[in-house]
Parts: sequence; structure tokens; C-alpha cells
Amino acid sequence: MQPDSPRTTLAGVRLQVSLDDFFRVMARWRLTQDQQRELLGGMSSDAYARLAAGTAPDIQASVSARITTIAAIDRAVVRKLGNPEAVPQWFWMANSERPFLGAPPLALMLRDRAGLSIVANYLKCEAR
Repeated sequence: MQPDSPRTTLAGVRLQVSLDDFFRVMARWRLTQDQQRELLGGMSSDAYARLAAGTAPDIQASVSARITTIAAIDRAVVRKLGNPEAVPQWFWMANSERPFLGAPPLALMLRDRAGLSIVANYLKCEAR
């Protein structure tokens, strides 16, 4: 990190940790860059490249919130399944539960901006 880099601040370090976690989760879920960009709210290729390179000047609050939600979804699915290696399969397999209606959870998450929240809320209810 450069001494003058925004990543040297506490908030910057937290953001970098969140981004590192995000990219680890995306690799575990086996998502393409296009799918990752869509989960981040339809981010452009250029903005995604800057984010991945750690050179994005500012991260929008909505993107930060989506990254936080994605991390929470990942933790919830790991807890639900009890096996981190089974996580990718959960996102890609058809699911007959109410919010999915036979579609894979990933399809709902990619469908629209509300899909991510629907999956997060479903997993919260399941954990109760």
C-alpha cells in the first residue's frame, strides 16, 4: 500500500478486507466476472476492473452494502450446509423452497436488485 493511499486509513483497510473476502467468496461460488458485476448492482467492466485492482477511488455505499450482504449470505450457507465445499452447489442447484420456485438461488440473486435481499432474508429465516 502506498503511504498516501486511502487504503492506509482504518476505513480503507476494512474496505480492502471486505473486497478480499468478496473475491474469495466469488471464487468459491464459481461466478464469472459478468455475474459478479451483476451481483454488485450492474457495475461496468471498467469500474469492476478498478475494484479488482484495488484502484477504485471510492466505493458507492450501495456496492459496499451489497458486498456486506454477499458475505452474510456466504456465511449463512456455510452454516446451513456445514461444509464450505458444498456451498457452490447450493447456489447452482434448483431449489423448490418458496422464494426460488424451482430456480437456483443464484438465478434469483441475479434476476434483479431485490433478489440478493430475498436470498439473505430467506437464509435469516432458515437460521431461526
